[in-house]
Amino acid sequence: MAYRQAEQLAPRDPDVRANLQFTRNQVQGPTRRMGRVDRWLDTLSLNEWTALAAGALWLTFVSLAAVQLRPRFAQSLRTLTLAAAIATVTFGGCLGLALATQTGAESAVVTAREVTVHNGPFNESPSAFTAHDGAELRVLDRKDDWLQVTDDNRRSGWLKRGEVMLLKQF
Repeated sequence: MAYRQAEQLAPRDPDVRANLQFTRNQVQGPTRRMGRVDRWLDTLSLNEWTALAAGALWLTFVSLAAVQLRPRFAQSLRTLTLAAAIATVTFGGCLGLALATQTGAESAVVTAREVTVHNGPFNESPSAFTAHDGAELRVLDRKDDWLQVTDDNRRSGWLKRGEVMLLKQF
């Protein structure tokens, strides 16, 4: 849990990555794994994506202002303006995707030794699958003290809120 939060703050820290990978390898059974796009977006923090997008936007504005102030430089600044505009759109899109992946889907980490995930939000519901300590699951829905979760095998079910810790998003 703490390693996931540390990863959000320092995504390129080799110690955090190594410890998180070691911890993930210790988990038995189903868990949520990150896809290629998520891993790529996590190479930079939200602040870094924001700085890149803002820097590209300012470069676009400065080059457009330079063209207005010195029309004779319009031809020579055309390539810079176009490249800055493309960079603004690209970095802005990456920022939006990174923001959506980090704040859109809530994660739950199993804290009990072994948890039965039920087909419904009742103790009497049949078992859907079993999750072990440390398993990361994505939260789909909430109902009273129950959370509907899913793993990477596209299995979903319900478990008690007290059996997991929710990963706080920044």
